Amino acid sequence: MSLQPANFIFRSFHHEEFATFPKNYQGGKKGKAMVSLDFGFDAAEKVITCRASAEFSQEGNIYLISRLGGSFEITEASWTERMNEDQTSVSIEQDLYVHFSMLVIGALRGFLHARQQQSQVRAFLGAVNVLELLKDADFAPIPLQQAQHSE
Repeated sequence: MSLQPANFIFRSFHHEEFATFPKNYQGGKKGKAMVSLDFGFDAAEKVITCRASAEFSQEGNIYLISRLGGSFEITEASWTERMNEDQTSVSIEQDLYVHFSMLVIGALRGFLHARQQQSQVRAFLGAVNVLELLKDADFAPIPLQQAQHSE
């Protein structure tokens, strides 16, 4: 049996961090952007959270940090279809993590643009190769229950 494409509901974006360090910023000089992704989940709510972090630096000095999370609820039917036989975990395909990553990185660009409107510090988030960022990621099954301990 092949899986149907996963259905999900967008829940929210949440800007978790935004900091500027103007003393490290030199207008007109070329900078560097480092992007990272991480994921979390709430199995009880069937929610996967993708977080994108971007650090901008010049000559090794960070001048802007921004972190944005996006929460996505997997529909009941899609969640159930991805459950293992003994119903102790759910396996989410890498393509869905890639999709969530692209949505969150796109939103991070928008948040960066909006937050910099009143700032002297400027940063531009160029193209991000999500597949490259996730190539070594371990998308382990999501555990559905903690082991019950009896005393």
